[in-house]
Amino acid sequence: MWLGWNIVWLGALLIGLNGTVAWASDIQHHRYEELVRALFAVQSECPYITRIYSIGRSVEGRHLYVLEFSDTPGIHEAMEPEFKYVGNMHGNEVLGRELLIQLSQFLCEEYRAGNQRITRLIHDTRIHILPTMNPDGYEVAAKQGPEFNGYLVGRGNSREVDLNRNFPDLNALMYYYEKTNGRNHHLPLPDNWEHQVELETLAVIKWMQNYNFVLSANLHGGAVVANYPFDKSRDPRIRGKTTYATTPDDKIFKKLARTYSYAHSWMHKGWNCGDFFDEGITNGASWYSLSKAVMDSWCDFENRILESEPPHLQKMTLRPKRTDRMDVVFMKPDSFYGATRTRVRTVTTRGLENESELRDHQIKEHTNMPTTIRGDQWTKGWKTGRTKRKRMFAKKAESHGLLGSSYSVALPTGMQDFNYLYTNCFEITLELSCDKFPPASALSREWLGNREALISFLEQVHHGIKGMVYDNNNNPIGNAEISVAGINHDVTTGVDGDYFRLLLPGTYSVTASTSGYLPSTSTVTVGPAEAIQLHFYLKVAPKDTNLTQSHHSKKNLSSAKVGPR
Repeated sequence: MWLGWNIVWLGALLIGLNGTVAWASDIQHHRYEELVRALFAVQSECPYITRIYSIGRSVEGRHLYVLEFSDTPGIHEAMEPEFKYVGNMHGNEVLGRELLIQLSQFLCEEYRAGNQRITRLIHDTRIHILPTMNPDGYEVAAKQGPEFNGYLVGRGNSREVDLNRNFPDLNALMYYYEKTNGRNHHLPLPDNWEHQVELETLAVIKWMQNYNFVLSANLHGGAVVANYPFDKSRDPRIRGKTTYATTPDDKIFKKLARTYSYAHSWMHKGWNCGDFFDEGITNGASWYSLSKAVMDSWCDFENRILESEPPHLQKMTLRPKRTDRMDVVFMKPDSFYGATRTRVRTVTTRGLENESELRDHQIKEHTNMPTTIRGDQWTKGWKTGRTKRKRMFAKKAESHGLLGSSYSVALPTGMQDFNYLYTNCFEITLELSCDKFPPASALSREWLGNREALISFLEQVHHGIKGMVYDNNNNPIGNAEISVAGINHDVTTGVDGDYFRLLLPGTYSVTASTSGYLPSTSTVTVGPAEAIQLHFYLKVAPKDTNLTQSHHSKKNLSSAKVGPR
């Protein structure tokens, strides 16, 4: 295994090496068959450091292919961290998909060219790249293409489910445990959860269970900002406001977000897509809380124009990119996890004079609504956010047939929060382009703007501490807890007994513990470079020993099997 992460390469962008310029000048969109061919072409070109595997199938039967890079493909090496990139979760947010294809080609070519930075990265890291989590949604969006694609067309899977609202809600449980000194990691899933999520979501959760991922990023579009957990506010009762929802690892999440933002060509400047984010980063709940989104959906069933939301979390305003077409969403409550069901239709607005006439036109054309609910009433209910008026509108809308059939279910918890609360993985969400479906002519610029950031963020998996946990006989102990004093979020060892804990530079008191053994505590100083190795050797606890450490007072509710294959 290659060592030596003591040099941080934040500037040299590997320009001018074999193949790079050719790729950057000839990037096209990839439909599903073309994506598959591109991945297998990379595997064929670099067979000794790559592997392709499928984590499952989409609703329409398309494989969710992952391309792995490692010096030992298919094998987890102890103390070698696992990293993942996930793209195209929303089918119509396509830039991440294309960037991950380009990244795969780039890693292969640069490794073959002898680039030391890339060679070291591949030898020291097991990298998993899932270019598309939602191939069915992409095909829907791609049929319309960049010029005519609506803001929601193809966003969900083939059942029109928003996959980033399709993960079991562990935030509420975490917030309850915070008040009761309960478990702070690997929270349990609800009963029968496998039958309550979409096939794509199920495949990704199973993937998380089978690999001990340490760091991850989820690539989206519609804004330019690095978004970090939590997405969901601790207080859903605060209506009309957003509140910062910190994780116990808020400082390291900020650092991870800044790493991508400042390595990106323009994200760190803050002003993008008409929005401003200081340093190009934001807390998810501070931007637009999932709690607020869910509560709004219970009261706000009116048709809403969706051409410009603060993306990823669906805050909706009227700012159409085209003057002759718009998407209209029809919303309905659902009892499962406080969800909403949504349906989208595209309407023609050519020739309409103003916003009021537009809304009146939509009501007449696409619903059975009587003419008594006209544009002015629609506008007031939509703009003011007053609960009473929204409920009035919802009641009349449903009674007059505004809410149709063929709806889809969207759960209120996003993937980045789920990663943090259910696994050892720290994930952030990267919003990478103002245009959800940019034209092919824009892809080269976007690739060059994101290339260094993609590599720099990946390198962050090698920071903090890592090590092994052994018993008296030097046998590795799986599922042991690693806790850091002052940070109320533990991680666990994988099946091989290795652990990875992302930390900022500083001095920490770290404890390893597991059932049946005496806990062991060590002090370690973390620097700004490569991860410090810290191993633990646990002694079997005498049978009459009463272990009173806090980790044993927390009820072990997790049945998750977390660890690499």
